[in-house]
Amino acid sequence: MGDCYFMLGNAAMVRECYGRAAQLLSAQLETSPQDGLGWANLAFYRAKTGDTAGADADIAKVRALGANDVASRFMIVQALDVLGRKQEALELLLWCMDKGLSPIEVNLAVDLKDLRSTRAYQERTKTRGGNGRVSAA
Repeated sequence: MGDCYFMLGNAAMVRECYGRAAQLLSAQLETSPQDGLGWANLAFYRAKTGDTAGADADIAKVRALGANDVASRFMIVQALDVLGRKQEALELLLWCMDKGLSPIEVNLAVDLKDLRSTRAYQERTKTRGGNGRVSAA
C-alpha cells in the first residue's frame, strides 16, 4: 500500500504504511532474529519512514548475519537509495545484476528511478536480456 501512496504523492500515508509494516516485521524478527532478508526488508521500511538510524542499524545487522543473497542485497539497495546513498546503492545494484537480478525486477522498484537513469545502470542493461542473464550478442 505504501508504494501506491507513493505513486499518488501522499507522503504522510507512505510513512504511515511503512511504519506499520516496520512495527509488524520488528515483532516477527524478535522470534526469528537470524532472518537476513527480514532485516533487509526492515531497513527498507525504516528508510521509507525517515528512520535513518534504524535503517543503518538494520543494514549492519544484515551484513553481520552474512546475508549475501540477491534478494537481501536488493532490499538493501532500495534502502540505501531512499537514504540518499546513491553511489553505494548503485554499486550494490550492479552486483545484484551480476548475480542474476533482472532489469525487470529493478523496474518494479518504484524508488530506483534515479539509479535506472545512471550511465552505469544503462550500460549494464545493454548486456542483459529480459531474464537478467548476460546475452550472447
